Amino acid sequence: MVKSSTRWITMSTNIHESLEQNITHLKETFNHTQDLSIRKLRLSSVSPLKVTLIYLKEIVNTDSIQEYIITPLLESTKNNTSSTLNIEEVAENVIRIAEVIVKNNFEDLTDALINGNTVILFEGYDRGIIADVALSKERGLEQAISERAPRGVNVGLTEKLNTNISLLRNMVKTHDLCVEKKALGTISKKDVSLIYINGVVHQVILDEVRRIIDKLSVQYVLEAGTLIQEEIGKFSFFSLIEDSERPDVIVGAL
Repeated sequence: MVKSSTRWITMSTNIHESLEQNITHLKETFNHTQDLSIRKLRLSSVSPLKVTLIYLKEIVNTDSIQEYIITPLLESTKNNTSSTLNIEEVAENVIRIAEVIVKNNFEDLTDALINGNTVILFEGYDRGIIADVALSKERGLEQAISERAPRGVNVGLTEKLNTNISLLRNMVKTHDLCVEKKALGTISKKDVSLIYINGVVHQVILDEVRRIIDKLSVQYVLEAGTLIQEEIGKFSFFSLIEDSERPDVIVGAL
């Protein structure tokens, strides 16, 4: 049993036969973070079957999900006249991923999602398939230029928001890491993410930062951090924001 913010989540709870109940449980476990993706499918057969893929989109290889999970699932039911499904058979013969396991409790599903796996759930079945489609975090990363240090992580943040979120998710292995996304700019929009650890963040400060971001009205954004700092700076003579290009520094601040 794990405490998340003001509620207790029983991580060892077994998976339900109700697909929607399982989806709701995982959404609540991950605090409705916006980077938790829910991909719903309907497999064609005698009795159409509802299937849902769940994953954290910044740390998975979405091409692998499409090629080795979604496409085989859809193709496998084209000529299938059976009204029943064997989960183990699907895991062994349909999913084209090297590492595939079948589990029946939410603790295993949560750990799998945190580590970049995709969870496959079926309507009417109290077990789920876990497929390893984790995205390699080493590709295309460069060293931090302005904040070199003899210790700690040698890579720095990039100009790609999704890559940066992936870096942080791979360093902070918790379902309480939350990502809220918002597009800023009335003419040219730029995505900005607010990242925090639920249950650790100071709720009053979080609400104030949300309020500041929501009230920002600009035509385009070159540097979101600068805009936010200027807005907060109106109310204080002291610097209330620290910036960094090192993911380990950001994790420490979280």
